[in-house]
Amino acid sequence: MRDPVTNYPVYRAPRDNRLAGNSLLECTVFGRHVGLNLPIAQAMAPAATPAFEIQAAAPAEKEELQAISPEELAKHNTKEDSWVALYGEVYDLTAYAEEHPGGAEAIWDVAGQDGTETFEAVHNRELLESMGFAPIGILKSS
Repeated sequence: MRDPVTNYPVYRAPRDNRLAGNSLLECTVFGRHVGLNLPIAQAMAPAATPAFEIQAAAPAEKEELQAISPEELAKHNTKEDSWVALYGEVYDLTAYAEEHPGGAEAIWDVAGQDGTETFEAVHNRELLESMGFAPIGILKSS
């Protein structure tokens, strides 16, 4: 859905999440993402450098993504190298961890492993998709 005046996409928070549809966390995360990427903000404000860079590349087709084994994923479990599997896809969240509204520890705690269950305790899949993170691979089943 687009705003009839600006023609920008209008975000509608999912109504079925665990935090009643419009959680403060979702508003904060999505608002920051939109604020950094909305073209009008760049035209009206002096150039700003975001503290981190979201991988905004067009989502790669699943066949193009590399298969990552659980053993390979487990090697990326440090603050300097934080890969997390979510919904069967692997994401490099190293640069984003410090900017995570819930604290970097939340990401570092699941770095190197499948964090889907932990992620779903607070978020939902739609939030992940709306943030624009591009997976770096597909988690191979063991």
